[in-house]
Amino acid sequence: DEDPWPALADAEVVILHRSRSSLAAVAYELASSLRELEGVGVGVATDGDGADAKALQALKCVRTLTPADGMSGYDEALSSLFAQGDSTRRKILVDASSLTAD
Repeated sequence: DEDPWPALADAEVVILHRSRSSLAAVAYELASSLRELEGVGVGVATDGDGADAKALQALKCVRTLTPADGMSGYDEALSSLFAQGDSTRRKILVDASSLTAD
């Protein structure tokens, strides 16, 4: 029997993070947890340069993009973060940029 949910290994995960979102803490915890997995690349695009962004930037092995880095929008950040990762890995997008948890 083949596992219908392939392992997360060998994946590049990009998380879209919004600093004022109810999902901001979830995005941080997800990035923090994923960076511990072997064979997983993690990138986070955040819309702010405040405490949330500084906390994300402090996570080792997590690539971050913020407006201070010249990020003009999530589309650009998504392309840039995936380009910085391993192109042979599967690409997974986690959109935690909603202002509500809906």
